[in-house]
Amino acid sequence: MGRKRKPQKRIFSDDGWLYYCSMCQGYKPEVEFHKDKNRPFGVYYICKEHRQLKYREINPPVEDMDHIRMVFVSDDDYKQKDLLLSRLGYDIKEEIHKQFLQRVEQKYGKAL
Repeated sequence: MGRKRKPQKRIFSDDGWLYYCSMCQGYKPEVEFHKDKNRPFGVYYICKEHRQLKYREINPPVEDMDHIRMVFVSDDDYKQKDLLLSRLGYDIKEEIHKQFLQRVEQKYGKAL
């Protein structure tokens, strides 16, 4: 059995249904809420704006780290991959993984 939740609130107005945001403590239209099929009315209990703020409080951005997003590329995209890696300063003729580990060791003083 799941945890108990406070009942979600909504009111009907001339513009349609308005849903209650527990952080704003006010009513807003449905377009200002993320969809959530597990909720009674199909919308999240806080508005999009406050949900983003809540997420940023829990997961603050890390400013001093280089972030690399790994993607799988098809055979046709190797030219684009090589171009991207060369723009990031990697030597394409040598092994990329070793270069990455060297960069991490230089920047943070420890090897992975």
